Amino acid sequence: MEKELYSFKDRKGRNIALRPEGTASVIRAYLEAGINPDILTKLFYCGDMFRYDRPQKGRNREFRQFGVEVIGSPDPALDAEVISMAVFMLESLGLTNVEINLNSVGCTDCRGVYYNKLKEFISSSNAGLCETCKARLGRNPMRVFDCKEEKCRQVLEKAPAISSSLCQGCAQAFEEVKKYLSAIDVKFAVNPMLVRGLDYYTRTAFEITCRDFRDSSPQQNALVAGGRYDNLIAEMGGQSVPAVGWAMGMERVLLALEIMNKNPANEEETGFYIASLGEIAFTEAFKVADRLRRSGFRILSSGSTKSLKSQMREADRLKAKYTLILGGDELAKGIIMLRDMRSSTQKEIPLADLESELKMLKS
Repeated sequence: MEKELYSFKDRKGRNIALRPEGTASVIRAYLEAGINPDILTKLFYCGDMFRYDRPQKGRNREFRQFGVEVIGSPDPALDAEVISMAVFMLESLGLTNVEINLNSVGCTDCRGVYYNKLKEFISSSNAGLCETCKARLGRNPMRVFDCKEEKCRQVLEKAPAISSSLCQGCAQAFEEVKKYLSAIDVKFAVNPMLVRGLDYYTRTAFEITCRDFRDSSPQQNALVAGGRYDNLIAEMGGQSVPAVGWAMGMERVLLALEIMNKNPANEEETGFYIASLGEIAFTEAFKVADRLRRSGFRILSSGSTKSLKSQMREADRLKAKYTLILGGDELAKGIIMLRDMRSSTQKEIPLADLESELKMLKS
């Protein structure tokens, strides 16, 4: 992001830069607040960002981003959860024809292997890359895929894909992300050439576009983009804590809504926490949570197979009004347990009637 960074010296000669994105600022605040890294932390932000770039449709030098960050777990289910959340938000606003481009950019170990393959390919092809890509090649060769220059894109069409170099851990994690997305019927396309414009990403990387907006603005069409960044917190001086998140370009979303003549509604929601007991129940609870979110409910979850006691403590800490509990016995009966966190009472609800029962609580 060097060529797009607004940097200058102030009156005292200090080097100053305007923030180009929100994740680093969120992580700095996370570290300064001393949040327990063992607690799964879910944060969101909204603010002005600045990039010294050529202004064009869908790309301004000053713009606003809304973003989410989930800190504290390497579970691929969280990657799928944040992707599904972004899709649901766009669809809730009225944006149809949403498309997800998905890739894995690997970890430090497997990227080293891939860098050598990519450098060898570029050297053997006598590629006439632009000056920016030549500079990137020495630091992070994968960033050449982020170039918009046509001559660079033509050279890289036949480049080896990183998927052939992923280590066992990264390959398995990527398969898990795809499995969870498929479990909740979120359609995606694997794009082996997709990388993110920031060097701190590891494993999952994704972009979400809208076909109608893409046709109108083919060069700047990503409405949401993000991925996993498991090394960033340690690089900024903290412990090694995994994290995943995304950012939404608000001007682009508004432009897409304008193109499609949409006027989003605003609704007040009641919060529910969903807890599960066991691996099978966790997968089913993951699917139920996505189903409920798509029906307009605000659903909180641990994002991992913690003990039920830990999940109930977390539900209490998050001040959820109700907790939905799903275990093997409940699955066998085709029910889910609804617990009122204020009165400590609970009742069984048929899974088939869940939406209608919860809507009665909201009314």
